[in-house]
Amino acid sequence: VAEASAKDSGSFDYVAFARQHFETARKSLEIDIGTGDSEPFFASIGQELRTFPELPEDPSKAVKIVLERRLETLRTKAFAIVEEAALAYDRGRALVAASNIDCEKFEASYFGASLNNFQKNTLLREVFPRDIISDDGTELGLANFLALIERQRGSVPPVSRADPYYGQFFAKRYLEFGGQKSIEPMLIPDSDVVGAVLTLYLVESGANVSVGRTLNRECCEKS
Repeated sequence: VAEASAKDSGSFDYVAFARQHFETARKSLEIDIGTGDSEPFFASIGQELRTFPELPEDPSKAVKIVLERRLETLRTKAFAIVEEAALAYDRGRALVAASNIDCEKFEASYFGASLNNFQKNTLLREVFPRDIISDDGTELGLANFLALIERQRGSVPPVSRADPYYGQFFAKRYLEFGGQKSIEPMLIPDSDVVGAVLTLYLVESGANVSVGRTLNRECCEKS
């Protein structure tokens, strides 16, 4: 009990040190952060400090150890998300390159008034065959679907709802080819990837969140 009390007291000292320096920095930079926003952060630091069997007596070094471990955890997770997204995007590039769809011709025929329902279904299965692999291993239906989105919709997968022109075309193709969540990473970075890249920027640069949220497009370059 005595050891636990001493350990709790030590972690409290470390947290008090961190809180004091945070307040100093906040005031000098004139940043408005309420107690309700910051206290959970300090409480979690206190809890994490108690998990270490031994810590330096210097509070700054002790707190630094905790923060560095957190940053490394964030960095590792963010890298994993980006690497997975890069693989999905590379696969998408390969599929689009192997597509054989004539987008303008398909749309004019399928969404026009010249074909009856049977002819439209026949055309649909010719252009977007399901579970058919070409001689080179390409999933032709998926390849053509990705190419259609890229060329006709600017690479942004439309939302899964009825469209005045496309109707339920995209919603039904998503069901055939794995869902919108699996299609999107093969064409553009999804929100998880954007968040991961932003996290890596914040971790490596030391910039605060408000700076990261206001970054312009194509604003990063090698230092």
